[in-house]
Parts: sequence; structure tokens; C-alpha cells
Amino acid sequence: MVYDRGNLTHCAPNGEAVLYKRAYPEGIKIRSRDARRGCLFLDDQNKLADGRRSSVFRTPLIATLGPRDQKRKHVRVVAKVADDRCRSHHLLRQEAKAYAAFPREFYVRSKPTAPPIVPKFYGYYVPINSKGESLERDHPGCNEYATSQCHVHRWPKAILLMEDCGEQIDTACMPFSERNACWDLVERMHRQGFSHGYAHPQNMLVQPGPMNVPVEKRSYLNPSFRLVSFGRWRALGYKLPMESARCAKRAFEKGRETDVMVSLDELRILNHGEPEEEDERSVDADDEDEEPENEVDIDADVDANAGEDGYDSDATVTC
Repeated sequence: MVYDRGNLTHCAPNGEAVLYKRAYPEGIKIRSRDARRGCLFLDDQNKLADGRRSSVFRTPLIATLGPRDQKRKHVRVVAKVADDRCRSHHLLRQEAKAYAAFPREFYVRSKPTAPPIVPKFYGYYVPINSKGESLERDHPGCNEYATSQCHVHRWPKAILLMEDCGEQIDTACMPFSERNACWDLVERMHRQGFSHGYAHPQNMLVQPGPMNVPVEKRSYLNPSFRLVSFGRWRALGYKLPMESARCAKRAFEKGRETDVMVSLDELRILNHGEPEEEDERSVDADDEDEEPENEVDIDADVDANAGEDGYDSDATVTC
């Protein structure tokens, strides 16, 4: 259920509640008596940023699991909504497919030297009618959306939910060790057979760390980084409709090449010269990004960082 006071989704002209269902990840079967239920409160006042093709909100979510008398969890999540162009809707859907395809080690700390690469994925939700049918639309004739700029002002909008992982990085004030940590996330994606396709610094986030301590004890002296915005992702094992395995491999290699050229240049890795001395902001590899001990597992161990307004900053929730 989504409460959309400003009709940001084009589904609630009078501010009424709108029904949504999860489209990605696919294949999750839940017994009706254990159904997950959630209420998302979408408001323009909670907007974090406007991107080239979408808007991002930090928004409250109330979720339950199991019997209706189950205690509800109040958390804050990040919601991403496409703008009014059909290609933007397509890219958001592609990003959801990326999150659904990523291996588990992209979301959790797999070893001391390998912190998570991406925010935890809460799901991609589409609006539905009273019969449970999706209201999501597309333009299949738009040249696979490669250059399409069709304006679609009345299309109902899907919502992508993910973990709140902080703010966009600012390379101008980052030491080499931190810029190199961001580049390492891109390299690790490539080693796993995935390319980002648009690995600019504006698609890299930073938040206080380390993540294994309570929120009030985290600091930018131990920052934690994530990659976001995967609308142009490709993978060795992922083929588009009517695409051969050879073409998919070439697309991955092209995306990887773009990532390398853009990231090394804009993170100022190649032009850095000799690494500067490590300062107090270096990350303790044994502590960074371990899972908090007091998580509440509702679906798949999902973090949801919150503020000081009564929302559980270390709870986990997926609906």
C-alpha cells in the first residue's frame, strides 16, 4: 500500500492509498496467512535528489509479517521513481532486474577485505488494479529505448525500494584511499561478470561507518561506500531478448570499458601519482560493513537506516 499525497506515482489524483505488488525479485512464494504487508508514505517533502531520469526519496515504511497482530516495524527506506519519459521507466525496470540478478556477496560482507558493493534491495513494486493486474506500461516499439524520449505524463509509476546508504560522494574533498575504495567496488563488479555501464561518481554513495556499530557511533572517519543506478548494467550471463550470447558478452565488455575509463578519470585514480599517506579516515578492514547484531529478519536481512524520530535505525524489512 502506497500513500501518495502529491500524486507522484500518477496513481492517486486525490491522495488516496494505492495498491502495489512486488514484481522483482521474482519467484518468491508466500502463504496468504503469512503475507507481508507494508505501507509506504511517499511525499515530495522527503525528496533527496532529482536525477537525469528519476527522483529519489527517503521515505517512511511501516511493515508487518505474518498474523495481523504481529508487531509492526517503522523504518526509513529509499524509494526511486522514474520521470515522465518512457526510457526512464525502462531504465528503472532494468535497474530492478540488476538488483535481482546480483549475487549475495554484492549485498553483504563476504570477507574482511570485501565490503558490500550495492545497497540491499527491498524490491521493485508495480501499481495494480482491484483485480490484481499490473498497471505498469511500456513502449515496445521505441527502438528498445536506446534513444527514446517519449513523454508519458499519465503513465502509472513503479517504485524501486532499497537501503538508505547515504549521500553522493564529493571527489574534490576525498583522500586517495577513499577514492580508491570506490574504484575497488567497480573492479569487484567486473570480476564477478557484471558491468555498471555508468560508473560516474554521482552514482556512488558514502555514509558514516563502520556498519557493525550503532548509528550514533558511526562516523565519516570510517566511511562506507556503495554503487547505485544500474539502469545500463550488463552481465556475461544475461542476454536481452533476441540477443546472442556473443552479443551479450560484447555488451558486457563495452560496459566494462566505459566503467574503467569514466571511473579512473573522474575518481582521479590515474592522475594521482604516488598514494598519499593514510590519514585517520582509513577503514578498519576487520570492522567495516559487518551486519548489525540487532537486525530483525523479515524477509532477507535488509538494513534500513533511520533518523532519530522514532524509526528503528537498525531494523530490517522487506514487504
